[in-house]
Amino acid sequence: MGRQGVHLPSLGVVRGGRGRSRRVTVDEGREQPPVHEPGEGRMERLRGEPSFARLAVPEGSQVVPVLVQPSATEAVGQLVRIVVLNRLHGRGARGPLDDELFARQPRRGKAVRPPGHAEARVFSHLGMTFSSRAFPGGVTVREYEGFVASAGFRVYYRTFEPASYTSTVLALHGGPGAHHEYLVPLADLTDHGYRVVFMDQVGCGKSERSPDPSVYTLEHNVQEVEGVRRALDLGRVHLVGSSYGGLLALAYAIQHQDHLKTLVTIGGLADVPFTTAEMWRLIGELPEGTRAVIEKYGRLGEFHHPEYLQAVDEFYHRHLCRLPVFPPELTRALAETNPDVYERMNGPNEFTITGTIKDIDLTPRLSTIHVPTLVTGGRYDEVTPNVARQIRDHIPGARQMVFEESSHVPFWEERAAFMRTLVEFFKAHD
Repeated sequence: MGRQGVHLPSLGVVRGGRGRSRRVTVDEGREQPPVHEPGEGRMERLRGEPSFARLAVPEGSQVVPVLVQPSATEAVGQLVRIVVLNRLHGRGARGPLDDELFARQPRRGKAVRPPGHAEARVFSHLGMTFSSRAFPGGVTVREYEGFVASAGFRVYYRTFEPASYTSTVLALHGGPGAHHEYLVPLADLTDHGYRVVFMDQVGCGKSERSPDPSVYTLEHNVQEVEGVRRALDLGRVHLVGSSYGGLLALAYAIQHQDHLKTLVTIGGLADVPFTTAEMWRLIGELPEGTRAVIEKYGRLGEFHHPEYLQAVDEFYHRHLCRLPVFPPELTRALAETNPDVYERMNGPNEFTITGTIKDIDLTPRLSTIHVPTLVTGGRYDEVTPNVARQIRDHIPGARQMVFEESSHVPFWEERAAFMRTLVEFFKAHD
């Protein structure tokens, strides 16, 4: 996932397929993401009964649902708050994690306290009814979000849960430094009986930032993933990692494969130096003028020069996302990537990797992974099919799937085909 060096496309509505898009305005005129009408490859937020979040809370606490009266401007559904109320210890002292977890939680609306309960504090954010329409016969599921304490930080999670599900998918975003939102097409899996859980890594999205940048490492991210899995009591999961999230998923599997049903990488990598070399091979295939600009300003270290940014933008439209207009969720993930994380771990852009991950090579340890593994990516992926093949060849029994019309985000570029592939793979190993 790229950050700097990309001229971000307009945040205009993506049109296509059978879905029609429109914008709505809520929260005192602040423009919101588009709400999509039902249609293939689209997701729709619906009005409906509120759903109560399930979340892990500090030991000695209990979850108490508290409705929040929505304001008249709420256009997407009733808000739901989840409050944590400690069981009485003596005179009702709060647990040790309460101050940390509740410190920055916003309050909106008027809380309605359940009869018989004393003070309650807002913990989670909001819950809405959600419908996925990527396949015929979409089902209505519950969406909820919140925070858990993981690896010493407040880590954000977001869950899409159908009324009945057989397994849980835990999705890991890329960057490093982006956030989960560009992965939301994976919520289509709820149509096939899967609960889907997203998380933002520390320093990313809604998760807590670290005052100490040395925390931003692959190893710490592994600890965060395990902390979220434990805190939410997810059990054995189907682990899916996109881009850097694929590297993270592989590192997690090396240490914690007993907690996995399957492992899926999407444009993932195991050997960073080899991946960088492959990206430069792709640059060598760009038009001569574009290639010369990238090489010139790369040598000068002028990664913010307008000509350089324009050239990198051409690379991204060939090898990051080939859709005529980037989906708004992808655009936001690129624009909101935390530079403190991205530049420290990766570098100034996708193919100039100078950060802490630049020398990582997991390939000598991949043979220790024995869970069913599917290695996916696009034909035009910046993390090339050669990189995917390297992963496949080092994990016993791993399979590789190349999406012929895609680059780095096949779950957007060939959404229906991608979801069918994942569902078939998951069901074979549930």
